[in-house]
Amino acid sequence: MDNRPRLLGLDYGDASLGVAVSDPTGKIAFGLETIRRTSARDLRATFSRLQTLVAEYRPAAFVLGWPKNMDNTEGTRCAKTRDFQRRLQKVFPHIPVYLRDERLTTVGARYAIGRRTTNTPLKKIVDEVAAALILQRYLEEKMKEPQPQSGIAMRDEHGQEHWYQFLAWKADAGGTKYYAAESDGELSFFQCVSENEDTDEMVLDRADESEFDTLLALFAPEFEALEIDVE
Repeated sequence: MDNRPRLLGLDYGDASLGVAVSDPTGKIAFGLETIRRTSARDLRATFSRLQTLVAEYRPAAFVLGWPKNMDNTEGTRCAKTRDFQRRLQKVFPHIPVYLRDERLTTVGARYAIGRRTTNTPLKKIVDEVAAALILQRYLEEKMKEPQPQSGIAMRDEHGQEHWYQFLAWKADAGGTKYYAAESDGELSFFQCVSENEDTDEMVLDRADESEFDTLLALFAPEFEALEIDVE
């Protein structure tokens, strides 16, 4: 089985947060639960529950629904979602947050629920189903994208070329991206020195050997999810 790091889909609302998770193959999204709150601004219980889910599923990223208006403009709901995104990033600084257009997902969730037999009241599960639809659309879009180069060729001090296979990437607390790669069974880490978001081009440099243990701890959840033994 092609095991990949999980993703958590989030559908943010004034009184609740729908949560979904991707399967180990990265192809299917499942609704997990709806986290409810009594105050729109009080997110302490919400983040407490998310911390439990993050510890259980160890997601590589959050996919947060972006509630644009039907005419593609951004209204007050987008402003509230952006504020939630900032607070989410403060609580989980090592987990990137990707925004995904969520227009019509609630309608789609109600339609999907209406077509299946369930004894659970609609309002109790519609948010988590909407989160699953947000995440599912994101997964399907990623599968349609051309696959990026999965490795890099580098020359050592003797001029000999080595091919490194990328395993995973993570950003540290300061936002610096690091890539884990292996060559002939040897694990190495590379630091992103510069990146062009328009062309997806980046410059990588080998991370300092003194950072190896720190980066090993940073990538531990990804290595466990990919069943990579680094001992």
